[in-house]
Amino acid sequence: MMPTIQYYKKLLLLLVIILLPGACLLASSSTIIDDLDKKIKVPRIKDNVYKVLNLISERSGYLFIYDSKIVDNQEIVRLNEGEYDIREAVKLATGNQEIEIKLVGRHALIYIPEKRATGNNIGKDSLQISPKKDSVITVSGRLLDRGTGEPIPFATIYIEKSSYATISNLSGDFRLVYPDTLTTFMVKISHMGYISREIDYSLLNRQTPTIFLDQKVIPLQEIVVRVVDPLTSIREMLRKRDNNYSDIPTYITAFYREGVEYKKNITLTEAVIQIYKAPVSSFFVFDQAKLLKKRRVSKEFEKDTLVTKVRSSINSILMLDIVSNPPDFISPEFFQLYNYTHTDITTIDDRRVYKFSFEQKPNINEPLYKGDIYIDAENSALLKAQFEINPTYVAKSKDMLIMKRSKNIDLTPMKVEYNISYRNYNGKYYVSHVRSDLKFKVKRKKSLFSTPLNVWFEMVNCKIDTLNVKKFSPSEKISPRDILSDTEFEYDENFWGQFNVIIPEDKLKELINLYIFNSEQKTK
Repeated sequence: MMPTIQYYKKLLLLLVIILLPGACLLASSSTIIDDLDKKIKVPRIKDNVYKVLNLISERSGYLFIYDSKIVDNQEIVRLNEGEYDIREAVKLATGNQEIEIKLVGRHALIYIPEKRATGNNIGKDSLQISPKKDSVITVSGRLLDRGTGEPIPFATIYIEKSSYATISNLSGDFRLVYPDTLTTFMVKISHMGYISREIDYSLLNRQTPTIFLDQKVIPLQEIVVRVVDPLTSIREMLRKRDNNYSDIPTYITAFYREGVEYKKNITLTEAVIQIYKAPVSSFFVFDQAKLLKKRRVSKEFEKDTLVTKVRSSINSILMLDIVSNPPDFISPEFFQLYNYTHTDITTIDDRRVYKFSFEQKPNINEPLYKGDIYIDAENSALLKAQFEINPTYVAKSKDMLIMKRSKNIDLTPMKVEYNISYRNYNGKYYVSHVRSDLKFKVKRKKSLFSTPLNVWFEMVNCKIDTLNVKKFSPSEKISPRDILSDTEFEYDENFWGQFNVIIPEDKLKELINLYIFNSEQKTK
């Protein structure tokens, strides 16, 4: 068997599925420009609110931010041709005369004032301000593509000059909690292929606005002219690992979630973990993880005899740092197994990025990988990788993914995908987000039909620490063979406190909302 398959087994066996029979705004620190009386020319238009606001944005130069509960993007509105000031145009576009606009830099927040009923402010309109209870700031929002209106998943949201960060979920939603000592720094939003945004925290605090990102267009002639050899770029990436990635141990505080969905049954396990990251060039020191908090949510709507458990998923998260643990498609000794092409030039944070695609050669019939990697054009840092087990041969990976199953169950992998991204902090790159999605087909013996089984797990890097970093004691660290979900917990809405989490996407929210959670309910 080829050496690459051995690596493949080493990586994928870490994820083992066991199938057993069984039963208001604060005052901004930025300069606020009072420019709402500026006149703009608007043509006669009849369209939805989203497109009309985009037109006003283009004419005024301001980028609008608003809560989708206040503004209905799909409502059809009419504007007559003429000159309007910005405030008037927005009120006509939204059909709501009660809204107000707050300008901070190039951003315009659309909001509805609330009445204060205390002190000298009785009867005055104001943005809702709650008494300060914690020494933290919470910012949140939803990211959409300005051109398509589609959610933007896996964008990085972070505070400049700090290590606090989170990502947007599959619905584009995010929430970030950080100390109020950092309010002088901007909230930054970054995603591959989009123009990065810097927003004052006051526009995102205590509400959930919609934020539109614009795609970054690279001139076609530049894509044609700047054809780069993929193998040379990958070798250069490996050569510069010590310069681009941390050469000292670090702590990463991360949020982790894994889920199993089968028929109408779902099990979620969530945790805050601390990761000891070994230096990137270390050969004899390995990454470790320990649990800080965890909970399990489980609900069965149908009686079924299928029990699915995910083993070693935390260890898989550590192994999927492909810079520290290079898989075959970025290892020079296995280049002969793949075909590589330079397929695109894109950007992130105003930096040029090369996109390289790879796929196993046609004469190889083993289940290897296909996908894309993104490498910084200037410093050769690997920034992102999206890959999957080759769909043509994914069914052959059954024995590598499944450790134990009932004799009465036939389980076939249908799709196995991985997403890994990195972000820069103080001149070094750290793993930012890891996600894996595994889809199976379950068929019982003597049954004519099959049922889908979905398994996923993901981790987001929420905070980086480089001081006083020590390895965990044996009693603290998570065993590579741990089944994280095998513990009973109470569901507590305030469980996470001031930890950052990945907000459940819309589909997951719907599933969770089917449950009746309270402080007395025990999960199974």
